[in-house]
Amino acid sequence: MDLKISRLNIIIVVAFVILSACICFIFFAPIFNPDRPGMSITKINESGVPDGPVVRIADEDFREFPFLAPVIRDNSQHGISTNDGKRISYVVGLSWQDKDRISGSKFFSHHNTFFEYEGTYYSFVHSWPDSNMTITKINESGIPDGYVVRITEDDFKEFPYLVPIIQNNSPNGISHDNGTRIDHYLELSGREKDKMWDSKFFLRREVYFEYKGIYYYFTPPWIP
Repeated sequence: MDLKISRLNIIIVVAFVILSACICFIFFAPIFNPDRPGMSITKINESGVPDGPVVRIADEDFREFPFLAPVIRDNSQHGISTNDGKRISYVVGLSWQDKDRISGSKFFSHHNTFFEYEGTYYSFVHSWPDSNMTITKINESGIPDGYVVRITEDDFKEFPYLVPIIQNNSPNGISHDNGTRIDHYLELSGREKDKMWDSKFFLRREVYFEYKGIYYYFTPPWIP
């Protein structure tokens, strides 16, 4: 008799554990695994122009992306205050279509940084923690869609290994993407690597977006 009761108790406990796990999954899974993408927008809640490139938000942007209006134009969505009130964060839910469209828009294309010398544009990639670096020449007409920084003569004095590639327009790169990109590979010493890493070529400044004197920055959309 006691054995039967013990078995019954075990069955009841196991059933309770399984039921509890199912309930937790039903109620908490949507929180940790949302069924649609999202994005965060942070408002700069202090005076002055932030230190970084600034892009203006136009009324056409609200027509194209209406989910931005409650946060930026209408100031009607509740945000979470951080940094002693200097930053206010907002979470915006997106459809899959919204996520794809805004990811390819000006709100994120300006996060690409290009460097210009005499009308030719380059991008820099550092293989951290290795000492390898790739300089890619944009071998097509037009200005690339992103933030553009000018390469000066002082940069060549500070980083002389840039001279043959950029200043002298070296023909020894590796062509790809139908010739629209030409890669040049460099092996840097540890000291040169640290110096380059701390330079303007790898200073990834935040891009800010302005609407009626208020500044925001965007975090790239996440997906469930």
